[in-house]
Amino acid sequence: MKKGERFLRDEPEKYFAVSLGWTLQAISVKRKEGTWLMVIKVCMIPPLDQVAFIEMATYYLCWDYLYLALTTKSAPLVWRVDKWGR
Repeated sequence: MKKGERFLRDEPEKYFAVSLGWTLQAISVKRKEGTWLMVIKVCMIPPLDQVAFIEMATYYLCWDYLYLALTTKSAPLVWRVDKWGR
């Protein structure tokens, strides 16, 4: 089993809360014209919600990239203010 699959299974909201001090608001993954788009929404500093996007060829690659982004510096995520939130 890949690390990203275990991360998916083991409730990622706990990782966000314990390791980063953020509140995970939502994760959505949708099929989009031959790729998969993952949208991650977190609350880093209340009441400011942030979002990041991951686009990969497969569903599991999205989770693998998210795992790498949160546990290493080799796969950065770009966080933006959520314009459509609160």
